[in-house]
Amino acid sequence: MGRDTNCVVLLSGGLDSTVMLHWVKERYDKVFPLYINYGSRHMTKELSAAERTCKEFKLYLEIATVVGDIFLGSALVDRNIDIPANPDETIKAVVPFRNLVMLSLAASYADKVNAGVIATSPTREDFDVFRDCRRDFHDLFEQVLQKSAKYDQPYQILTPFINYSKDEIIRIGYDLDVDFSNTWSCYDPQEDGSVCGFCPACKVREKGFEFAGIVDPLRSN
Repeated sequence: MGRDTNCVVLLSGGLDSTVMLHWVKERYDKVFPLYINYGSRHMTKELSAAERTCKEFKLYLEIATVVGDIFLGSALVDRNIDIPANPDETIKAVVPFRNLVMLSLAASYADKVNAGVIATSPTREDFDVFRDCRRDFHDLFEQVLQKSAKYDQPYQILTPFINYSKDEIIRIGYDLDVDFSNTWSCYDPQEDGSVCGFCPACKVREKGFEFAGIVDPLRSN
């Protein structure tokens, strides 16, 4: 079994990465989910969702933790900064170089499990604000991996949903029988465990389910 049939999946427990895990499972022989804890305020809810999905598939979930306060300064991590309610202020939620760090850790894991493919799930909605969610970044990072890896061998950064909108991804997930209750998008979980309904992630998710014509189980009550 070659490296190109083994795939590391960056699984956040969010809607996009969970649908992607289902999608990858149909296409690769061996799948290795990886959750990276970088101290976000919604980590507990995300990780719980990722663990439930991996339990469903009987997959081992590797967890890597980034220690320290290096990401403070982003509203996703720093509780002294309010989560933006206006989508035009989503820049406040950007964690600088987060995807660079995550893909580097995923590459280390890929070397451990002999995988030549790393799957990550940026979407069309990410393009304007998150510069490291664009395909040109991933193309360059493939070259970086080949230049810096232990052996001279190719790596593929798979971005299957990079040109898809949220509603299109939801429809794909629906066709793959994804349990959307095992996903979490909200940046600011409430004390009772519910979603806030106001952060940019909640608004994009709500719009996606509305356009897809599918009921979001997290907002159905």
